[in-house]
Amino acid sequence: MCLVWQSISLWLTAKNRNEFGQKSPFVLISNNIAALAEPDSERKMQASELQKVLESALTDCQVIVQGDDGRHFEVTAIGEVFASLNPVKKQQYVYSGLNELIASGEVHAVQIRTFTPDQWKDAEKLRVG
Repeated sequence: MCLVWQSISLWLTAKNRNEFGQKSPFVLISNNIAALAEPDSERKMQASELQKVLESALTDCQVIVQGDDGRHFEVTAIGEVFASLNPVKKQQYVYSGLNELIASGEVHAVQIRTFTPDQWKDAEKLRVG
């Protein structure tokens, strides 16, 4: 950790409560920046491993995971559950199975596509090749 970052972290830690005794948002921000700057894990996760994690977390969905660099993945989730969800809720639903991996740094970025089974059939018809 660089000296400037240590100084900022120490200052923020010292000032971690406001006059109402609540945690300062600066401490939360500094923790998030530290997590981004220094991922806990340098282990590269395979797409097949992430697929198994998501299949166990999203038991009502078929999950397809692609990605070959170990940190950036494309996730396609197919399930009837998506029929009643708005786009934000669909993303949150899939992220619920990824939160720990993102927080640990094992997964850095995810592109998520969600489909109902009928939408997936229609998308399959449009694929060429």
